[in-house]
Amino acid sequence: MTLPDKATRLVIFQIHTRGKPLAKGLDLSAIADATEGYSGADLAGTCSKAALLAIREYLETHEGDTNGYGGFTITMKNMEEARKIIERQRA
Repeated sequence: MTLPDKATRLVIFQIHTRGKPLAKGLDLSAIADATEGYSGADLAGTCSKAALLAIREYLETHEGDTNGYGGFTITMKNMEEARKIIERQRA
């Protein structure tokens, strides 16, 4: 099985972030560039991990907020952190 090329990685990121709250400035194309050699599962994992990081960050900064997860957004920082975590797991 071949690994996805950049265009395919971008589509995978678009699919796995669809409907999720993305911050302005989140550049999926840049993340697709940075994930050469990743499998589709690695890319999906990156998106899931980034969402969890964003939720955790939101909850840490909004203690006592009764609105639940409603205000979190996935940032470029979250995606980069998630990419690094997945990279370490791949090693």
